[in-house]
Amino acid sequence: MKKLFLAATLMLGFSSLVLAVNLTVSGITNPSAANGTYIPCTSPSTINGKNVWVKQTGGYYIYNDIYQSANPDSPYWNIDVDLEDQNANDVLFYSNNNSDAASPISVTSWGAGFSPIGPTGSPVVVEETATPVPEIKISGNSYEITDGSTFTSFTTHTNFGSVNVSAGTMARTYTVANLGAGTLTISGVTITGANSGDFSVTSAPAGSVASSGSTTFVITFNPSSTGSRNATVTVSNNDSNEGSYDFSINGYGFTPGDLQVTGITNPTAANTVYVHQGVMNNFEYWQSSNGYYVYTDGSNWLIDNDTVSSAVLFFSSTLPYSVLDVASWTLEGTATGTPVVTASDPNPNINVKGNGVNIVTGDVSPAYSDFTKFGSVNIASSSASRTFTIENTGSAALTISGVSFTGTDASSFSVTSAPASTVAAMASTTFTVAFDPSATGVKSAVINISNNDSDENPYTFTVSGDAFTPINLIVSGITGTYTASNGEYAHLGLLNGFQYWKHISQNFYIYNHIFENGYYWNIDTDTNDNTQLFYSNGNGEVYTPTEVASWGAVDGAGTPSLVYKAPSSAAEPTVAYSADQAVISWTASAGAVSYKVYSSADPYAAFPSGWNLETTVAGLTWTDASAGASVKKFYVVVAVN
Repeated sequence: MKKLFLAATLMLGFSSLVLAVNLTVSGITNPSAANGTYIPCTSPSTINGKNVWVKQTGGYYIYNDIYQSANPDSPYWNIDVDLEDQNANDVLFYSNNNSDAASPISVTSWGAGFSPIGPTGSPVVVEETATPVPEIKISGNSYEITDGSTFTSFTTHTNFGSVNVSAGTMARTYTVANLGAGTLTISGVTITGANSGDFSVTSAPAGSVASSGSTTFVITFNPSSTGSRNATVTVSNNDSNEGSYDFSINGYGFTPGDLQVTGITNPTAANTVYVHQGVMNNFEYWQSSNGYYVYTDGSNWLIDNDTVSSAVLFFSSTLPYSVLDVASWTLEGTATGTPVVTASDPNPNINVKGNGVNIVTGDVSPAYSDFTKFGSVNIASSSASRTFTIENTGSAALTISGVSFTGTDASSFSVTSAPASTVAAMASTTFTVAFDPSATGVKSAVINISNNDSDENPYTFTVSGDAFTPINLIVSGITGTYTASNGEYAHLGLLNGFQYWKHISQNFYIYNHIFENGYYWNIDTDTNDNTQLFYSNGNGEVYTPTEVASWGAVDGAGTPSLVYKAPSSAAEPTVAYSADQAVISWTASAGAVSYKVYSSADPYAAFPSGWNLETTVAGLTWTDASAGASVKKFYVVVAVN
């Protein structure tokens, strides 16, 4: 009886141990190296009265231990990198059921532990004597794509993004891993669905994948049409329950086109044409010539003055493939308005600027601000040049076929640097015009820019300039403290693009200067207009101060009157007409070194603005070949001392 009792006791004591056989682990995705064959461990061979296994290649263990939680303490089967379940490494996986079973093959559910490795997957533990089976897993961009998935994502590379129909492709690489113990056989990769012809397998996977091994295949998207393109990938294999591993893929085909944005009230400069730039963040994007963008950060469509999405002008709440499908925009910061984004009409659109200021076509009011007023030029020694910019704010190439001049004084202006003949969309070119008159007086002409803009050809605007010969001024009418400023002012040349004068014996000046964005003629003690004696009330852009109708007093008093000094004349010239010429002669003037000959059809014209300077000679006679018995003129000869 004692022997039988002892035998029963021995059987009870060893009931937790089973015959130690090799085990096979599969289904672990991280760390996948934990998959494979485990053999009985010899040191230690048991923990908590149950066998211990170690991976055949080392580094991983299967063991049972009491987890000391005091609530109460319980046994668990563990798959781990060591034999301790309550250290910094924690465990990879622990049993969710059958935790007190004699063998881990009884565990049908495993939970991921808190190991810093970040374990993932669903472990399967079987005896090695069982037939090893493969376990397929497919990932894109290192993220798992579940079998049967119909959701496409840039994260898993199942969304191919936007591709130019005529000039682009996009390739995605997918990884097929075998998490099982048996060899995975891949019999083929096929693509089906509505737009399957737009996708192709350009690099096939290996036909056989060993346990814990992997292979890759590549699918290329080459859209045949615009819009959303959809298909399904199927990987045929020998996994017992995922033999036809399939998932959806998607891409978007586009034809490059520009955008027109309207409806923005601040900043209004964002209302313009945006030129297609290509693809960024898997979507199309556009840029305007003045530095605004329409693009996506991968989460929203954005309108902004840069491509940094931390702070934007407007954003969409949805992310359709095409920005034209955005239903509404949300403003941010100081932006205001309701953006309307449409496809831009693919035509050229000309715009001209001078000095950075727009010059509208048909403009007939020359101004210094936009360079259409050239200022004053001494016909004997100088000329003036202005550079204008031609912009193409449209979406098609702008063709410039020429720049010409029309009008009475067209010959006084010329193009010294021509514009480019072709201006790309949202680009610009420049041309330079010189004002080089041959006779005195205000000269004007019309610039004509011939181009292929359908409604602004030719693009026209008026330019003007003042041609002068130096003449002194006589000032009168000033009273009070500064009566000494009356008298003669000598011509000094040009200052700020205008003629200027200085009193012949006192420190008084007559000049023009910009003050608070406006032009003013000044009578002053210097050429700094911080303060002055008098300034022009209106008429600030007239070419000569003799045309100022009214003067405002600052430090001065009285009512200034400015006239040109009467010319020193030689003896009254005589004119002898013949059929085809006029010979003008005069007597010498004391001290004269030369003589200026002026002509006019009107003897009462204001001098010198209404008279033409014909020539400057050293002698006492000159022949005018443009006059004659039937074409007579009036002449004035001025001695130059």
